[in-house]
Amino acid sequence: MKREIQSFLSMGGLMVGALLAGAIASEAAEPAAGSGLPVLRVKRAFFEKTLETELKVSVRGQAAGAVIARSEWVEYPTELPAPAPDASTGPVLADFRDFKACNELANPEAVKLCFNVMPDVSSVGLNAKEMALEGLQSVLPSGCKAESARLSRIARDDDQFTVSYTLEQPGCEAEVTLSVRSL
Repeated sequence: MKREIQSFLSMGGLMVGALLAGAIASEAAEPAAGSGLPVLRVKRAFFEKTLETELKVSVRGQAAGAVIARSEWVEYPTELPAPAPDASTGPVLADFRDFKACNELANPEAVKLCFNVMPDVSSVGLNAKEMALEGLQSVLPSGCKAESARLSRIARDDDQFTVSYTLEQPGCEAEVTLSVRSL
């Protein structure tokens, strides 16, 4: 009997250890393939709270400018075609088409951090594939082209996430950082 208890406890310890290792690995920030940036996600529930966004633009040779403004989560209708029933699949029971949603700043209004939202997933990705900074040209000095911006840094904690975009082109070396915080 004692041997069975020891065997059970050691097996339980292995299982707990494996579960803990799995949990730690799932929270670890592993680099995204080819980008060198960690893979981070933000729960969609984060955007249901009151949001405040700090937008900071730093251009080499100029003083950095920063704006802190309230922001709002806005979901747009999908642009994908509706699912259609056919003879092989039968009637459509659910509609899981991706759609666009943006964290829109109150000031400057043109700047939006937009995400590709998958309705059956409870989070959005902080990565170049699932996220885009729109309206960037409106806050850049002349000579800087928003098209050259690339995602260079991401970070997240429980009540805030930060994304930075770097612009490196002749006549314009700049960094644009958005920090979105739930209040």
